[in-house]
Amino acid sequence: MKTLAEKMEALVEKGKTAKLVKLATSSKKLDEQLAAIEALRNVREEASVRAMMDMLKDETGNLVIRKAVATTLDRIATKMETDKLHHYAGVEADPDIAKILREAAVNSKERTPRW
Repeated sequence: MKTLAEKMEALVEKGKTAKLVKLATSSKKLDEQLAAIEALRNVREEASVRAMMDMLKDETGNLVIRKAVATTLDRIATKMETDKLHHYAGVEADPDIAKILREAAVNSKERTPRW
């Protein structure tokens, strides 16, 4: 039987970005949601970046989820998101998430969108 991480990796390999985004944004199971967000770190597509940016806007969201989203954006955000990441880092209440977002903003300047 496959582990949750293996199932998510299989979705990445098959190019099932829409399925991963759906699991990341609407799964009721925290472990499944976190696994999908982590899997999206390997998917730099417009849909995955947009979904992570939208999830970041939810300031009432679970801090564990928001931290995972910020970490994923550090890997997949492009120069198109740099200004928004700087903004979110400036208004973020959690200092750990703000730090990750500042790093993501710096790292995203180097990446050109693939879409």
